[in-house]
Amino acid sequence: MFTAKQSWYIGLLATLVVGLWEFLLHYTPRVLEINEAFAFFEFVPLQNLILGHFIVLFWIPLYFIWYYHLYLMLKWGWEKIAKLFFMISIVAFLAWGIWISTRWFIGHIVHMQNVFDPVVYNQIQSLYLFFFDSLLQALRYLILVISAFWVYLVMTGKTLYPKKMILCSPIVLLMLVFTTLWVPTIWKYLVPIALNIAHFILFSLSLYYLSQNTKLWNS
Repeated sequence: MFTAKQSWYIGLLATLVVGLWEFLLHYTPRVLEINEAFAFFEFVPLQNLILGHFIVLFWIPLYFIWYYHLYLMLKWGWEKIAKLFFMISIVAFLAWGIWISTRWFIGHIVHMQNVFDPVVYNQIQSLYLFFFDSLLQALRYLILVISAFWVYLVMTGKTLYPKKMILCSPIVLLMLVFTTLWVPTIWKYLVPIALNIAHFILFSLSLYYLSQNTKLWNS
């Protein structure tokens, strides 16, 4: 299986690739001007939707390896809880993977909205919100759960992270990214990839503390 150092490099690569192409899937300069659900997709080029879809879909599974890295860093606190943390993380990112795999579909529907009867178009959007955007809500709750496990494990003082790293749980970092909401010129670039930004911050901090452990770093 991967070492802590190997899994970190794979996780970083996944974050960068998925972040870049998820940005292309969702970004438009008008993203903050449009309040109607999915309407922003009208301004996302179709080629971005198609290319972003396939690239993101094949790279998301590498996020599992990243959370394996976190498991290796946390297991010294209480291995059974760390394993539970890892398993819930897999479920969370499966939900995210399913959700993101549908974005090209709803994007294409928005581009084709003129060929639909308005009632049918609204029904498609409602069904999408119910069946697929609910997965995004599930992801947020699961991130909250794994963040609780993070805090518990780090507070034991036996993991490879200092206790102050409780302030860097996934949900806290995600909320930190969302504070840029008050700076629209920055927020419009971060909103499409908020989750990736939060993970990049956590990756960077994890690398620092991994490097402090000579045995694991050289393994």
